[in-house]
Parts: sequence; structure tokens; C-alpha cells
Amino acid sequence: MNAGLLTLGLPIRQPRLAWGTVALLFVYYALSSSRDLSFYDSAELALVAEQLGLGHPIGQPLHTVLGYLATHIPMVPALVGLTMLSVIPAALALLPMMSIADSLSVEGIDPKSAQWVRAVVVVLYALSWTVWESASRIEVYALAALLSLWALARIAAHVRGLASSTQPAFLRTGIVFGLLGATNAYLAVLATLAVVPLLMRSLRARDLHVREIGALVLGGAIGLLPYVYIPLVAHRTDVFVWGAPTSGHALFEYMRGADYARNRGISFDAFFAHLGQWAVWAMKSAALPLGALGVAAHLTLGEMRAAGRTTALIFFTATVALLCSHVVFAPDIADYIDYLMPALLLAGAGTAALLGKAWAYNSGTRMIALGVLVLVAFFAAFPLPSIAERSRHRDHAARILAEGALREVPENGILVAAQDHWVAPLLYLQEVEHQRPDVVVLAYGLSSSSWYWDLVYRRHPELVGSALRGPNGKAGRVVRFLEAQRGRAIFVAEPFVARELNVVVCDVGFAMKVGRMCRGNLATHQATRTLADAMNAIDRGSPSSDSALAEVALARGETLLRLGRPAQALHATLAGIPPSVRPPLHALDVDALVRVPRFDGEMPAWREEAPLGDARRNLMFAAFILGEAGDEVDKAAFVARAAALRLPEATD
Repeated sequence: MNAGLLTLGLPIRQPRLAWGTVALLFVYYALSSSRDLSFYDSAELALVAEQLGLGHPIGQPLHTVLGYLATHIPMVPALVGLTMLSVIPAALALLPMMSIADSLSVEGIDPKSAQWVRAVVVVLYALSWTVWESASRIEVYALAALLSLWALARIAAHVRGLASSTQPAFLRTGIVFGLLGATNAYLAVLATLAVVPLLMRSLRARDLHVREIGALVLGGAIGLLPYVYIPLVAHRTDVFVWGAPTSGHALFEYMRGADYARNRGISFDAFFAHLGQWAVWAMKSAALPLGALGVAAHLTLGEMRAAGRTTALIFFTATVALLCSHVVFAPDIADYIDYLMPALLLAGAGTAALLGKAWAYNSGTRMIALGVLVLVAFFAAFPLPSIAERSRHRDHAARILAEGALREVPENGILVAAQDHWVAPLLYLQEVEHQRPDVVVLAYGLSSSSWYWDLVYRRHPELVGSALRGPNGKAGRVVRFLEAQRGRAIFVAEPFVARELNVVVCDVGFAMKVGRMCRGNLATHQATRTLADAMNAIDRGSPSSDSALAEVALARGETLLRLGRPAQALHATLAGIPPSVRPPLHALDVDALVRVPRFDGEMPAWREEAPLGDARRNLMFAAFILGEAGDEVDKAAFVARAAALRLPEATD
């Protein structure tokens, strides 16, 4: 094998082939990746990286600091630079994959064709949509995947004697484990758990000594030093600092993730129910067959001298167990998909080694290897969104949604938003791009925390103070705040917030105008058209965005139906459906919709959970509107179209 700087210090038999695959994958990731804001945590990570602020617990300090550097690359837009912080590590992760695959294969039976088979397999795993999801937008997981796989590959190289086993070498490997912890603490724990059995066996076999393990642990502690960033930035008031951990107690609460305590403490029954849901989703998305094949390959090929029989098994199963242990659970939550990336790539290294070994034998095993290779290619290329459908490079939905809402709020108005797909892009536009600083953006979920109110009043010192303590918890606190700000227009982003605050919606644009005395004057049709255009641009090729748009569209449709505007409700609902599955509107009986009375009953509910929105629900709700209009023919057509997409059944 050929190790050295050209392969990031990893032993790889064919470094030129490895670098060639990295280059090809980089081009694909770069061309298909986001150029703008994305939903979920992406906008928040962009916000704190550009400001050198502090994001949600437990801080991700390495990504924040590297992200700040990435936003200051000459002639590169800040958000593109931040996306490259996912694209480049995701492409480079092929190097440790190739190194692990090499360590699992048998030396001496390694024709060039087998090396090409291994390269093809690792590329196919890297192209699977569950991996592409993390590689194509601003997130921490691609960087974490590179660090975890590199550390595991180095441990395998140490054990086999392919890399130096001196204490300084183990110290460097430990530092990478620590840097992984400073990127994502959970993945650092999972990677450590996965490699412990191999280290323990190596100690018993005297291939390693306690002093090397000590150097590894010391390196891990050194690698965690980026966490010093958190107390250093905690006192800044000019940037967004989550939790304001300025005291010892506040820092402790921040580091233990007190804000997410409600997401812990799951029962065994709930855990296994989540596990069943995850298994169904993972089969449809191909994550389970790809992962199981790779784990089986590691168990078949793994030896004491290689990556370890159980390393991939522990990493993969522990990752799934972590995901299913959350109280708030849906298998296709973007973060939960992202967590799978390192374990899937590690599994892919095993599959690559197994198929390369099979290819190196006689023609019979070559036919088997070819069949499995075709199967892997199918799993990687065709689960939605397939390689041909991915459209994240055209995705501007998060910006369109947030800018539209800010634009329609009158001067000095208040916009209350609860869900992440609203809050993070709104804060980014205000804090980084300084759009509409006069508008008070109130994050409903964060209003339980006193540090957040301090931030709001710093940004808007003209606001009238209100009592934070009082009856009705979070909702009561926000109601008291709104009542103190007399004369300011009030908007909410979601209808459930209006219900909890006991305010009446009088009009719908991008967001919803509320208040006892408000009047409707928003450009409802224009907002619907703009959101439909955003969906048309991505179709089904940018998963987190299409679900967010579906959620917003459904909320707008339900609200417009309650306001007695059924035609607008139908159009608003259909705007959240990808164009490839959206029913045509020209054949609908619009006159029948005019006769629909103001709706005050119960809206359809769903038996099947979704992480956010689901276009299937929009189809079913459109059918519900048509049913209210007496249009049974079109209603049946919509229901049939929804059933073809495996719609969650309505409860009524």
C-alpha cells in the first residue's frame, strides 16, 4: 500500500484511483448542492458561522469556526462557501472508505479490476440520497463523517501495522476523535463505541499497549479544545448567542442540552414502535439494504488485523438506536437522515471490499459480484429523489418564504413564528443580511427562555416591557407581550400559534394577519403563485424544502377555507404539491367552489405521522375541499392520485 500526504496519511493501494473518485464525486456534489438558505438547522448554522455566534446545544464549535473562514473566501458567496464545508468533506470521505476497504481485502489477490470494483461501490454509496442529503447543504454531518471515518481508518491501519503505532501517531488520531466531538458529540460517542472492541482485543493480543491508548485518550482531550470557544463567545451581545451561557450554571445547562430535555425519556414500547417505523422507511429509502449489506460484509471479512468484525455493526445499530430513542420522532426528519451518513459510508467500505474480493476470484463469483453491484447501483440511484431528480441547486424556498413574510409585515410589526423552517431563515435574513430590522421576529418556541427575551429587547429597545412570569405558561407570556405592544400589526406564521394565543386570523399572505381589529389586505394570490413557483423549481428533488412548502401550503389552505375563501384555499393547498404529481386545475368546477360556505368544522387529521409537511396530505385536503363543494368526481380523482402516493389515511 501507498500511504502518505497524498492520501491524507491513510494507507491506500491505488491513491490515484482514490483521488480520481474524490474529484468526480466533488464535481457531482458541487453541481447538485444548495447555493442559498436551506431549512431545518442549515439557516441557523449559517447564521452563527457568519456572525461567529453560538447555535443550539452543544454548540458545534469546530463547524462554526471553520464556517466563519468559509464565509470569507474571496469572490465566493458566503452561503456557497458554507455549503462547500459539506461538499468537500463529503467527497474526501471516499479516501478513508477506500482505506478501510483495502484493509478488509486479501493482499496478493488484488487485480486492477477488483480495485475498480471497490472504487465503483464506494462512489455508489456516496451517491445514495441519504448520503447526498448531508453532502449538498449547510450541515455538520459531512464534516463529522470525514473525521469519524478517517479516525476509524487510522485505527485499522495502526492495528495492521500499516501506519506508525508510536505514541505521537496515536496522539494525532486521538486529536481527530476529539475534533469529531467538537463537530457532533453524539457521532463521536458512536464512533468511540464502535472501535472500543477492536482496541480491547488489540490490547489483549499485545498488538497495542496501554501507553498508545493513553496517547489516544490524551489526543481526544486536546481535540475537544474548540469547546473553549463557547465561554469565550457567550458574553457577546452583538451576535446571536443561544442560551447566553455566561455563568457556570448557564453553561452547565447549555452543555447538558436542557432545552431538549423534553425529547428524552422514551419508554421501551415507544422505542420499538419507532424502530418499526424506521425499518419501514429505511427499506423504502434503501438505507436499510445498503447498511445491512455493508454490515454483513464487515462481519464476513473483518479480522483482528483489519477494521474489526463488529465495528460497522456497532456503529450502524447504535446510530439507529440513538435516532429511535427520541420522543419526537419521524424517520425522515432531516437530522435523523443525516446521522446515518457515517455509518452508511463505513458499511459501504465493507461492501466494496466484499465485491472486490469476489471479483478477484473465478468467473462464477464474478457473476455474483456483478449482480450485487447492479443491486447496489439500483439502491443508490433510484429511491426518491433519484440522481436524475435532485434539484437542490435550484432551491431558494427558504429565502422565498422568509423574505415574503418579512416584506408583507408593516413597519414595526410583529411576526410570531414557531417552527424551524420559519424561524431560522427569518433570523438569518435579519441578523446577517439586515433585512427588515424594524420587524420584531418572535420565535415562539424560544419564548420559554429568558435569554431569548433579553435578545429580543436588545434588538428592539423601543418595545414595552411585559411580565415574563404569569399564568398560561409560554402562550400567556407571549400574549402579555403582544398586549403591551399596542398599535403594532401582528402576524403569525402558523395557524396553531394563532389558536394557542387565542387571536383571530383575518387574512393570509405568506404568513397570517391576526388581531381583533385587523382587516384583510394581503396579496393572497401572489403569495400562492410565488410558493407554487418555488415548488415548481425543485419538484421532488430537494426533500426538506418540498416538505416545508407542503406544510406551509396546507396551513394556508386550511386557514383560507375557514375564512370562507374556498377557491383560494384550493389553489393555496395545491401550491404545496410537486408539479410532477400535482393535478391539473383547468378541469375543476370552480363555480361549485364559490358555493362552499364558511367552514367551521373539524379539519381532516392523519393517522400516519410526517416530520413536517407531506404533499399527500395536500392532495387529500384538496379532495376534502372538492367534497365540500359537492364535486364528487374530482374528489375521487384526487383521492385516487393521493392513494397512488401512499397517502396517510384521514381519521374521519
